[in-house]
Amino acid sequence: MVANVGLVPDCRHGLGGPSSFQRKLHGELSKRGLKPCYDLEQGELDVLMVINATRHLPYLWRAKSRGVPIIQRLGAPFLSSTHLDISWALRMRAWLGMRNIVHIRAHIADRIVYQSRFVKECWDRLHGETNKPSRVIYNGVDLSRFSPNGPRYVSKAEVCIISVEGTQRGPDDHPALALAQSLRNRGVDIELLLFGRPFGNTGILWKEYPFVQLRGVVPNDDLPFFYRGSTLYLLTDIVNAGCPNSVIEALACGAPVLGYALSVLPEMLDPSAGRCVPAVGDPWKGVAPGNLDVLLSAALEMVADNLSFRAGARRLAETRYGLTHMVDRYVDFFSQ
Repeated sequence: MVANVGLVPDCRHGLGGPSSFQRKLHGELSKRGLKPCYDLEQGELDVLMVINATRHLPYLWRAKSRGVPIIQRLGAPFLSSTHLDISWALRMRAWLGMRNIVHIRAHIADRIVYQSRFVKECWDRLHGETNKPSRVIYNGVDLSRFSPNGPRYVSKAEVCIISVEGTQRGPDDHPALALAQSLRNRGVDIELLLFGRPFGNTGILWKEYPFVQLRGVVPNDDLPFFYRGSTLYLLTDIVNAGCPNSVIEALACGAPVLGYALSVLPEMLDPSAGRCVPAVGDPWKGVAPGNLDVLLSAALEMVADNLSFRAGARRLAETRYGLTHMVDRYVDFFSQ
């Protein structure tokens, strides 16, 4: 019987997907009478889960030598800094971090959780298959907090598109801007809401577009208000997303999702909840995905039948992405 669950690293106070996941997991484990532990040298652990990696490898080896099962939770095996203009030092730091994740997967972890089938396929292709027990467990969302019910943002425009990313890059080749401009060319009154930390000085560049609001980073509790008021959600993290929380949150609030049929999105959606458009360009080679005519047609379809898509989005979230369902699967995997 699992009682004490070690979680490393302690990222509860950070931003982004791993931090959000750890906060939610901590709360749900506590509700079930389990004890999340972050000081690995204190007390007895029944299982230890590493979220991607930790610098404190000796902690892991000591726990492993005591017979504590080690589970590694993995996202997509791509450097999140690939598309950013950053210094050599920061890029090297990101590369070393990825090598640490690879080392733990190959030599320390006893079992592995992948955030999606796409994530597992990428790891197996890039770093080799393992014979370790593994499971795909999608991220989950609190279906009562992220819900279609409640106060909502009221846009002054006919159509409101929302995009939520950890980092929002500049307007150049931004899929959301390309779509918004295509809609405007069709005479659609459009507002584009962008959430996320602007990279570098890109916030200044967005001011050239009066129909775009770059809102920056807002508390997660504030996002349902905007999801509910949006016509659709556009996934702009085309390459790196392993199982983006923003997609699940949007679905739970009844916002249908649009994006490209790349990476994880086709696996996450069904036709009642959104659309995935084939890409023409290859983002892995620095070429914008393009195919704007088809993306535009999909967006117009979702606008025209918005109520049906909204109902499908919520239904999909309830079926597949509830937080309770996610934690049930983790607890079961802990106990194996």
